[in-house]
Amino acid sequence: ANFDGEISDNRYQTFKKTLSALLRNNKKDQYGIQELINSINEQLPQEDRFGPAESQAALHLLEIDNIVMTSENYVYPI
Repeated sequence: ANFDGEISDNRYQTFKKTLSALLRNNKKDQYGIQELINSINEQLPQEDRFGPAESQAALHLLEIDNIVMTSENYVYPI
């Protein structure tokens, strides 16, 4: 699948920054993808929340950047 262009760099940085704080605070080995996205969105104002396509694009970039690994339903911090 080609995820290019589904998330702007600015939005990706917001996702990554919010995720990094969550991972530091929780220190779990794995997260359900939907649970993780919900947790990220809870930290953000309504208009900044991430929808499914943007979230998937962000997770794809996080894999490329070696910050997480994802499976079908889970995210694993590296």
